[in-house]
Formats: sequence, structure tokens, C-alpha cells
Amino acid sequence: VSQSRYHSEDVCAPNSYSFNGQTLTTSGTYLDTLTNSVGCDSIITLNLTVHGQGYGQVFARLQGEPQMSTTGWALYNDAQIGDSGGDADLNNNELILTTNGLGAAFFNQPLDLSAHPSWQAEFDFRIFDGSGADGLAFCVMNQPPGSFIGGGGVGIPYNGNGLMVVFDQYDNGCGTNPELQVYLGNAYNECSALAKVGSLGFIRSSTYQSARLDYDNGYLSAFLDGSLYIDRVFVPITQQGYFGLTAAT
Repeated sequence: VSQSRYHSEDVCAPNSYSFNGQTLTTSGTYLDTLTNSVGCDSIITLNLTVHGQGYGQVFARLQGEPQMSTTGWALYNDAQIGDSGGDADLNNNELILTTNGLGAAFFNQPLDLSAHPSWQAEFDFRIFDGSGADGLAFCVMNQPPGSFIGGGGVGIPYNGNGLMVVFDQYDNGCGTNPELQVYLGNAYNECSALAKVGSLGFIRSSTYQSARLDYDNGYLSAFLDGSLYIDRVFVPITQQGYFGLTAAT
């Protein structure tokens, strides 16, 4: 008679996990079979997840009451801290990227993505008023931003390469906007997105929406208001990364 037992463990590199006489340092499923005195076997299955260094730590943050703090961040062009009327108070606790033009906010310190192959980004946003053009982007660039692309470029930096997750409000001939798009490379072009989901009218709203981006060893998943919209698209980035938000009209 055999019995099976399942066990899950999480460890953070450079720590290891000991199992069946082995020192484990990589994620995977491992088996061990134990036999008791009457010849019955117990099969133990271990599901081990090894996280990169820094797992669970906050790298960059924009928050603060009653005044949002921008310590460690650089604001470009129209970007400013203020109150847009989108929340329940009158405090200057919102990042306003632009009202009619382009703006960006980037964290000054890069993250070594080769040493941190898994990360998560969360933010709340709202896009409202005006004609609906053009959109908002979350960017991870391999160098600090220099010049920016307005209009259909959604304020994304012209210099450098990187990962862009774009909330595109205006159709420049390539899809069913509003769209959620994932782009990898230089000088964003919505027609060359690696993944996209269209007809997402709800992301243009006077109320805040939530976004969560999970990056795990080259694979990106994107959630809006808790629902999965893009599932594990392969976008390998291993260089240093400057994290930021951009927008343009």
C-alpha cells in the first residue's frame, strides 16, 4: 500500500532547501519514497519555489498623505503632484502626468534585472475628459529617459530599449481601442505590440482603475481590477531597468 503526501516550500536566493539528502537551489518538483517497517511506501512530493534576491521587498514607491512624496523620482514635462478631483479628498496626493500634452515620472535608481528576474508593479490610474487620445504607459527602460514621444507615442522615451505596457486610448490604425498592449524594444509602435487586448472601454473612466503587472523570469502577466487580461507573454529583459509612468494626449 502506498500513501502520497504533497508539500510546498518557498525560499529566497541565495538560500537553499534540504530534501532527500539533496541541497536544492532551483524551483521544481522533487520526489522521495520512504518505506516503513512493514513494507508500506510513502511518496512525498515537494513543490519548491526559489525566488530571486529581494523577493518581497519594495523597490520604488509613490505615495503619501496629505502630500505625495516624490523622493527618489524625477518628474518630466507636464508631470506634477496635485489634486485632480478623482478621489474623496482635496489633498495633493495624486500624480498628474498631463492634462494636455505629455508627462512622465521615472525612478532615478535602476534595478538590476539579471539579479531580480521576478517583480511586481501595482498602481491605480484614471484616464478621463478630452477626446480620449492618447494614453498611459508603464515602462522599464535600459537607460534614464531623455526625449519623449508625444501623441500616439504615449509619452514613452525615445531613447533606449525596454518593456512597455500601454493603455492605448486612440486607434492609430492598428486595433480596437481602448487597448491594453505589451511592447518590447525601442520607440513604441502600437502596430508591433507583442500582445494586446482590445475593446476595453472601462479603462477610460472618471473613477480609478487598478493595474497589476507580474513579471516572472521573462514572462509578463497583466491584471486590471483583479482580472487577468494578458497571460504570460514572453518579454525577456535582463539589463538594468528604470521604472516609470508616461502619458500623452
